[in-house]
Amino acid sequence: MAATATTTIVLGSLIPQLQHTPR
Repeated sequence: MAATATTTIVLGSLIPQLQHTPR
């Protein structure tokens, strides 16, 4: 499904940003 591919891409983009965000 296109929705699944889109979700995977979005998560792949958000996860690294969250990990690089200093706390």
